[in-house]
Amino acid sequence: MNFGTRLYLGAKCLCKTITQSRIQVVSLAQVLSERNFCSEDTPNDPSEITEAQDNEPTKTHKMPEWTVNILTKHDDVLRAFNSLNPHQLCKYRHVSMRLGVAIQEDREVRGPFRDLTELTRVRGLGRRTLDRFVAEGLRPRGIRIEPLTRYAYAVSGNEQIPQEKLKVLDSIVTMDVGLKHFAWLHMDRGRHVIEWRVVDLVDISPAKYDPIAYFKAMQRVLDEVPTSDMYILEHKSFAMTTKTAYQVILFLRTLESLIFGMLNANYADTGDLECVSISQQRVGKHFGLIVGTRRRSGQAIVKSLLKRGLSEENQKVVVKFRPEDAEMFENANNFEKELLANTVLKAVSFFDNMIDNADF
Repeated sequence: MNFGTRLYLGAKCLCKTITQSRIQVVSLAQVLSERNFCSEDTPNDPSEITEAQDNEPTKTHKMPEWTVNILTKHDDVLRAFNSLNPHQLCKYRHVSMRLGVAIQEDREVRGPFRDLTELTRVRGLGRRTLDRFVAEGLRPRGIRIEPLTRYAYAVSGNEQIPQEKLKVLDSIVTMDVGLKHFAWLHMDRGRHVIEWRVVDLVDISPAKYDPIAYFKAMQRVLDEVPTSDMYILEHKSFAMTTKTAYQVILFLRTLESLIFGMLNANYADTGDLECVSISQQRVGKHFGLIVGTRRRSGQAIVKSLLKRGLSEENQKVVVKFRPEDAEMFENANNFEKELLANTVLKAVSFFDNMIDNADF
């Protein structure tokens, strides 16, 4: 048998097989139709099927009324801890299911929390976690925020200032320490600048550790700082990479500690802090200066405030400078301008967050 004959017989066999398959399919369709496996109302046209599906009533599932939102205000955070159940609380950062159950059990036994500081009575909730709630509020899981250093939550300016003192606060002094300069701003409750200065730090440097010289230098500086109801420093974040950077960080931390000790000398007798600190990250976020993990300079903001003194968003009076302040800032070098600008940003941030938005 040659190749042509084989090809002819193979093609004939294939055609016969296809014909038998078609017959079997038709027979199966007839059987199913006779036994009512196919509904008479079922459309054969695919377009008719689509139209039928569109005309069917859509089944809607009722979504729960509660949604996870970012809560930053003190009252909103407190209300959440007093009303949400453990399943809702654990949707937020730093709140596990176990902690949520403990919070619910505590408020059922002792009643609702009257202040955020009362959360420390909950089993498993320590002071550090409370500081996070005070600094960040309640933020849903999965929302990334700027990473903060371990110093960022040591914000004495929020949780350790009595409300009674904030009510009668008449003026503040914000300070900033540099390697060779020290700046301060004296501002009253009406946001009038009373004094704004920068002075040189003499006879001290990071290269030479001399605690006696440090003490004398800080004593001379603080003798020039005006008397006020509250003194405010700032916790700065440093990226320690070299031995030289470590010496600079140690130098600045030592000077800040001396300032805290001198201005809070009466704390043992009165129990009242006169010098507190706010975080660099908080001040930066207040003015939109945070880029990634770094904070940009605020000199441009201060320059605009010197010209107008108003907020660009709502034309609100932010700070009221004296006529000579603009000339003083313009004549300062770049290092002095940075320190002077930081004192202004700290003062405005403090009044915006602690005075204007406070519920007295």
